Amino acid sequence: MRITCACLMFCALVACSAPATAPLMAPQSAPLTASQSERPAPEPMIALPQTLSPAANQVFIAESCAESSSCSPTEGLVYRLDGRPITDGIANPVAMAVDTSGNLYVSNAVTANAGNVTVYAAHSGRLIRVLTGYRGDSYALAFSPDGDLYVVSDYIDGCCEIAGSVAVYAPGQALPARRLSDVASFPGRPAFDASGDLYQPNFDTFPGYISVYAPGARAPYRTINKGLGFPLALMFGTHEQFYVLNGVFGGGTDILVYRHDGDSPLMTITAGVSNASAIALDSSGELYVANRGQGSVPSSVSVYAPGASEPTRTIKTGIHVPVALAFDTAGNLYVANAPPKGANTVTVYAPGAEAPEKVYRLEAVPTALAVP
Repeated sequence: MRITCACLMFCALVACSAPATAPLMAPQSAPLTASQSERPAPEPMIALPQTLSPAANQVFIAESCAESSSCSPTEGLVYRLDGRPITDGIANPVAMAVDTSGNLYVSNAVTANAGNVTVYAAHSGRLIRVLTGYRGDSYALAFSPDGDLYVVSDYIDGCCEIAGSVAVYAPGQALPARRLSDVASFPGRPAFDASGDLYQPNFDTFPGYISVYAPGARAPYRTINKGLGFPLALMFGTHEQFYVLNGVFGGGTDILVYRHDGDSPLMTITAGVSNASAIALDSSGELYVANRGQGSVPSSVSVYAPGASEPTRTIKTGIHVPVALAFDTAGNLYVANAPPKGANTVTVYAPGAEAPEKVYRLEAVPTALAVP
């Protein structure tokens, strides 16, 4: 894809509405933060004096120092929320995932057009492997049901072309076993259905599309494009429905709901959606949408019952430009906040709560959350 009109449309959309999962432009931090000179001096990561559950002790937060000259360490860091840092091999971390053994995978955007994935042992946090062999920087990592790691990336090809890639790594391997075809210039965050089929969001020009791959396949057997604009992230819910965080032509975002075997959306959610950056589902199938807000509309997290197009409740307290969402095994909600001014934080909410039970202040801009 040549960097011309289509790319300019993409850049405008990312600047206004792209979530933490949009590719290439380091969207987990860059569109969401003002100059670091506007921030107060970084404060150490602290927690309110409350007892953490064992589940909370395993929640990881990635922090990028790409836009700060006062970070320590300067390359960024990954923390467990109980305060234990991982710095070995970390260089501008932008995405994370955890395998079934509890090993942590961190995608590092080492330069503007090259990265790696560092792997850390469960419990100890020791660096055990470095994955290379994919092109560009990866802003999405996903594990298949059989344990393969899918590394979604994009890169500048030559002087003025942008290309996307999905490289697949077998368990324990440091180089890709295969690469997928039919990947657009700007691939989003994928998801797997119950049968192991991969649903990969893609965008070149409006409308974007979703490519569906059978387990182990290199080429898709199906393409979905009805209703889509710029599909940024995808997540499966109950009843084999999936949700798409979607950029709208002309600006803004909405949430599209599809049957896993359908080609057209069952429903479009716009109420309570304002410059959305991330989506997540709890164990009961409720949908959570992180809204960065815009204009007079404040930041929030909107919560939807299964099948609902209107939010059943809205979380506002403790929400300040949210960029990532996650749930622990106890059902607590974690929200990473990256406001242009003020402290970067992770706020933690008990199931059903609308005010945080815990608040963590971070050294740098949060880019991703991961829970084993």
